[in-house]
Amino acid sequence: MYSHIQIPKKVTNAIRVAGMAAALAGSLSLMSCGGSSAPSLAAACQTNNTAGITFTNSSATNLTYAVVWDGSTIVTLNPGTTSSSFDVTAGVNHTLQFENAANNAPVCSLGYPNLTQCTTNNYSCNK
Repeated sequence: MYSHIQIPKKVTNAIRVAGMAAALAGSLSLMSCGGSSAPSLAAACQTNNTAGITFTNSSATNLTYAVVWDGSTIVTLNPGTTSSSFDVTAGVNHTLQFENAANNAPVCSLGYPNLTQCTTNNYSCNK
């Protein structure tokens, strides 16, 4: 048998306040244990003037690519894969080259990305 019990408004408000306090305490303890929240991530990219970048090998010819960022190979990608994210300096011109990993021959045109602070960007090559 179903019965309906009406809870006084003072009790429901007290329950809500207790629930919010528990949620706040839980999030504070998560942060003290190495967890992070979105505001601190945004603050880090602003403080450090960085942007995130990933690279994708969309090769139509089954080539493995070496990704050369600012003159150094930072990742090698098999066909159909995407790299993990890298934090790089925002607001400056970089150089980007996808090369054939087997012989270092350029595969896609040399690029000069200038990334906006606190954005995530992906570059791909499909030759």
